[in-house]
Amino acid sequence: MDHSETENLDCKHRLDRWELVRSIIQHSLESNNSQSRMDKGGSLANIVLHLPDITKTDASTLRRAIGVELGEELAEEYSKRLHRAFVRNGESDKKLDACDQVYPPRKVVVDARYIISTYKAAISAGTAFHNPRRLLFALLSDYAVESEVANRWHIDDVLGLISIASISEDESMCTAGMLRESIHRHSKTKGSFVTLELLTDALTPIILDSFRAQVLGKMTSNQRLDVLAVEEDVALRSFVKQSKKIGLQRMLQYRHRRMRKLFFLWRLECFVSKRMKRRKKRQIIRAWSEETRSSRLRAFYQTLSSILYNKSWRLFWLRAMKIKRCFVSNEQKRIISGFGHVRRCIAQVSIRQAIASWLEYVRCNQNEDKAIAWNDRKLLCRCFSLYRKRANQQIELRRSGRYATMQMGYIEEYLGSINAERARARFQERLQQRRTMLAIDRDNANIIQDAARRRTAIQKQVDADLVGWQQNQRKLRLKSDLRRLNDLFESKWATKQAEALSASEEEINKWVASEEFVDLCTKKEKEMMRAISLGSGVRNDQENTINNPSAIAYSILDGHLAGAKICADEFLHCFMTDTIDLDHLQTALDTCTVALSTEQVLEIFNGLSSTLVESHNQKVILLKDLSKYRELSNEYIAPEGAPWKMYVCPSKQELLFHCVVTNEKIFESDINKKHIKRIVRENSLSFEMKFRRDIFRQKCKARQLMLQHYRARQIQNMYRRWRSRRRIQRGRKVVDPIFCQLSLEDLVAMSITDVLLLEWSTIKMF
Repeated sequence: MDHSETENLDCKHRLDRWELVRSIIQHSLESNNSQSRMDKGGSLANIVLHLPDITKTDASTLRRAIGVELGEELAEEYSKRLHRAFVRNGESDKKLDACDQVYPPRKVVVDARYIISTYKAAISAGTAFHNPRRLLFALLSDYAVESEVANRWHIDDVLGLISIASISEDESMCTAGMLRESIHRHSKTKGSFVTLELLTDALTPIILDSFRAQVLGKMTSNQRLDVLAVEEDVALRSFVKQSKKIGLQRMLQYRHRRMRKLFFLWRLECFVSKRMKRRKKRQIIRAWSEETRSSRLRAFYQTLSSILYNKSWRLFWLRAMKIKRCFVSNEQKRIISGFGHVRRCIAQVSIRQAIASWLEYVRCNQNEDKAIAWNDRKLLCRCFSLYRKRANQQIELRRSGRYATMQMGYIEEYLGSINAERARARFQERLQQRRTMLAIDRDNANIIQDAARRRTAIQKQVDADLVGWQQNQRKLRLKSDLRRLNDLFESKWATKQAEALSASEEEINKWVASEEFVDLCTKKEKEMMRAISLGSGVRNDQENTINNPSAIAYSILDGHLAGAKICADEFLHCFMTDTIDLDHLQTALDTCTVALSTEQVLEIFNGLSSTLVESHNQKVILLKDLSKYRELSNEYIAPEGAPWKMYVCPSKQELLFHCVVTNEKIFESDINKKHIKRIVRENSLSFEMKFRRDIFRQKCKARQLMLQHYRARQIQNMYRRWRSRRRIQRGRKVVDPIFCQLSLEDLVAMSITDVLLLEWSTIKMF
């Protein structure tokens, strides 16, 4: 096996470890839901309590620990596969099978700490998302070295744990390889142990990230959904917190913006007020200056007016005086008078203009005062108006907000009711659609199930027909094999039986020629004479037996069997049931080659079945009663295989000696000593049936051993064929991907020999 195949096999073993552990976890969860053993706290991590040596655990010990902790059913299903998956040093199924076949069974041990660590890693894989270092140190707690230095581990255990979730060689290099190099860089001494400080320095973020990614990659879909749900919950809480924070910031910004607006309005009002004050001061100063100038002009014009008035009156008087004194013409007098009137008008006009300007000045001052007062009032009105407007806006805003909130509540209630109605209607519609779809699916499923059931029934019928045909063929084959074996067995035993019978005849002849036979005959003659003498008594059981028609019928049947050289065991062996009817009896007699007429067979059957209970309105013979009659006949009527039978004749009620072979009958009244000697001698020579019975029993025992060996060979062949098929199937799983990876040119270039060698090498692996 090259490096690539070894790496692929190692990857398969690592995947099998995680798959088995996840299967055990799933089985434990299902058992927990069904109120089984897991309700009592059973866990794969607790098998350490039932292991004598956790570092060296064989398959039987592991199975016993899992059975105690998790139940025998789960241990039976997973313990052996779990032990094979965690075998260290790359021991594959091929090596284990080879060791089992070549060498005696040996104990392959594993380190159970890796099983427990894989189980804990699979259970706590979700914690590696945030803190892989914590998960690693939690797994390392089971590997601490008993020493004076706390938190000390073996470097191989640390490297094995950091790569516990690695599948390929590249993944192992990203964790165990990088950690080994980091430990060698940070370690001052090249030791085989790692301390907590050294491991903390050697664990770089890259190694932890690789370890976390590999552990998260082995999570199930349910575990990933749980981790995602926790992360979504944390993100939602963070989002709600940030949303509240943003809302508070917006409220503070709105409050600050509002304060800035109010402060700006206040500053604007202050600026406008200051400006109006300055303008008022300038107006006051201007009015004062105008008033001062007007007062000075008024004083000047009053002085000038008084001067001019006095001057005008004086001039008028002088003119009047001159007019009177001068001698001028009337035109000149009119002109001079007109000039006087003009000057008078001009003076009056100037006076009126001064008064008008004064009145205008006074009116302007009054208007100025009114304007200043109006400006102040207008400023106050504007400020109060702005304040009132702002207050009304805020009141209206709050009122509108409350109204909007109430309206929104009403709208939400209304929309909620509408949405509820719509949702209810939509739910009813979906429910109806779902029911319709379920009905359609149910009908389709029923149609599919009916079709599948029909196909299954047809396939079952086809399989049953095929199985029946195969069974019939197998029965025919077995019958032919058994017939062949039986013929071979019968041919062998015919020779053995002939040899045994010839040997028995020689022994019987020797025994007949010996004095022991003469003494035995003499003894039996005396016993018979004593039994038939007038003074001798007969026991009750013997009297009942010799008067019993069934026992008499069996003794006659035994005589006919002895005449045909057939022992009673061979005759009884022909019956396969406990009840024997007339047809079975006739068939057995024909099988044993006993030539009897129909009347004789019917007489024997009626005699044997006369004392039995009728079954189904038909007389039958019970096999156990037949055995009982055999014992009674052998004990009281005649020994088994003897031709002469002694019983009471039913018609004459007299003791009768009957030779069944020759059908010779001698009554008690006609018997003499010569007859007794003849009967005793012929019955004594019936020991040949004893030898035949022993030979038949040996033959039955040999036949049973032969059938046992035959069946054992058949079972071995079936097991070998089944194991060969299993190996071929395992080999196909490896060979088929190899053929799929080959191109068409490679397949064409490969010869049949190469293909067979590839398949054979793959099959030998398993």
